[in-house]
Amino acid sequence: MKRGFTFIELIAVILIIGIIAGIMGVKVSSFLNKAKESAEISTALSVLAALDRIEGRWSMEDSDFDWDNDGVIDNIKNDLSSDGYPYRLEKEGDCLGRVLKRGQKSGFVLRVSNALSSKVLYSIFTGPASDPLNGVSFPKEAKDFDIASKPDRNDFWLYVIESNVTDKRCFVKGNFIDPKQINAGDFILIDVKGKKRIDFNKKDLGIGFKIECN
Repeated sequence: MKRGFTFIELIAVILIIGIIAGIMGVKVSSFLNKAKESAEISTALSVLAALDRIEGRWSMEDSDFDWDNDGVIDNIKNDLSSDGYPYRLEKEGDCLGRVLKRGQKSGFVLRVSNALSSKVLYSIFTGPASDPLNGVSFPKEAKDFDIASKPDRNDFWLYVIESNVTDKRCFVKGNFIDPKQINAGDFILIDVKGKKRIDFNKKDLGIGFKIECN
């Protein structure tokens, strides 16, 4: 005689399946976060290496050259700052396309374009992990809900295009960030502590963000 599942047994099976699904969901989410972090940091390192290459050639010669490797000689007086770094990085719909390898997509978004602060010209970007909506969530187990030097959804990248100051040091400051010295050509992660959301429509980003030189 065949015996079916009792109501209690069915409930037990459902609970076990739910527990397994919950564990798998956490693991998948953790894997996706790690993938976003790795992709973002890898792209940032590629951008920084390209910026160093461009400035290196700019500092060695006065004539125009193809700084973005598109086969066209560029007018460096129009395209590059007084420090030898590109004013604009976008190409073919990708905001970092002019300094990445052909066909490579950055996944980054330009949030603030060529803003001026304390005679420092800069732009702000976010990537897959630091995207305000779909980026890496804040780790509950970490101090201040933040893991240092790793991007999450309230962090951003600062690109320092030009610094018109002499004999001074410039620093990034804010209510939720540690002061950090910056120089022209930097493409660095600004690590915002806690869960404070960034407002890219505000000059201070809603966190008292500023650049001071002294």
